[in-house]
Amino acid sequence: GMRFIISAVMAAFAFIVSTSSISAQESGVIKIALLYPADSGVGRVFQVWARAVDSRTNGAVQLDFDWTSGDEGSLIQRMKDGSLDGALLTSSGLSKVSQPVHRFEIPGSGGGIVISSKSLEKLSKEQQAVLVETANVAAKNLTRALPH
Repeated sequence: GMRFIISAVMAAFAFIVSTSSISAQESGVIKIALLYPADSGVGRVFQVWARAVDSRTNGAVQLDFDWTSGDEGSLIQRMKDGSLDGALLTSSGLSKVSQPVHRFEIPGSGGGIVISSKSLEKLSKEQQAVLVETANVAAKNLTRALPH
């Protein structure tokens, strides 16, 4: 009777509330540029990283890669103006970054992955932890993938 209808409406409402709170966090796209093609060894490491982030955050955080050409200066500038959240940089590129970033050093290369602190802070604490942990793994995997 009536009680069943009320509980069904309540259940539907609860479901809407719980799903809308998830979509509110879909600011979780992290755009990272690198000067390597997608089908390179480096590109494959980044794609594995993206899959790890996607599965560990249930799709709430997506890494979006810009397989670009050009120079590191333009990547650093785009991070500054906010059109990029992060980049893969050499040691000389890293030395030119002036904004607050999280650095994930690539052992033995002097280079690293950088993600702007502002971009990381728009994620929840749990999402930040996943991104940091998986970025460290990706950076270690890049040691083998980078041309020596």
